[in-house]
Amino acid sequence: MIKKLKNFFSKKKKIVEKNYIPLRVAGISYSKMANIYILILEEVIPTWNDLTKPPPSARRVPVVVSFFEAQVIMVEIEKMRPQVLLIYDVIKEFSNAFKFKFKNVVIDSISDSEVFSKMICDNKEQTEVQIRPSDAVAISLRLKIPIVIEDNLLTTINNMLNEKYDVKRMSEMEKLENYSIQDLKNILQDAIDREDYENASLIRDEIAKKSQVE
Repeated sequence: MIKKLKNFFSKKKKIVEKNYIPLRVAGISYSKMANIYILILEEVIPTWNDLTKPPPSARRVPVVVSFFEAQVIMVEIEKMRPQVLLIYDVIKEFSNAFKFKFKNVVIDSISDSEVFSKMICDNKEQTEVQIRPSDAVAISLRLKIPIVIEDNLLTTINNMLNEKYDVKRMSEMEKLENYSIQDLKNILQDAIDREDYENASLIRDEIAKKSQVE
């Protein structure tokens, strides 16, 4: 973990200022047909105040994420507090303790339908860190970091990926609480096999909670 944090704060380079469009986390959807989870980032329309309904004209950035990446993001959206701190919570504590500032998360490119991102660090000088979109969003939610994208790239991704994944027809992601204990045990074993112990702790918490009820 310490090595990850060291690499996270050391891989940086100078950047050039640009004008960006703000995005918000609209949610996570699931496609049973394709068996994929999609993190949906949506253009912020300043004149649209009802965030329970998407603005008709809003452009979107769909990002394919794993079940575990989706759960880590949902944990923060739903303000759940796992017994064991996730790496993203550690980064939050680390940045607060050492006064390390982030300016924003930038969705900066797309290649073969895969979206790429970086985080802009704003200390003595602005620097950038390449980071997976799922990780960047998980951190941005915890540290209240803006998510942005260039206008032309937003249009390109919106036209290309929303049609490919048919985001409008995708259903809301299943929450851990909706899974049976046996399903959770299967998911837990998969997490352990992947050595994904942070997410395994979340699943154990949910199994324990369900077991108490039953």
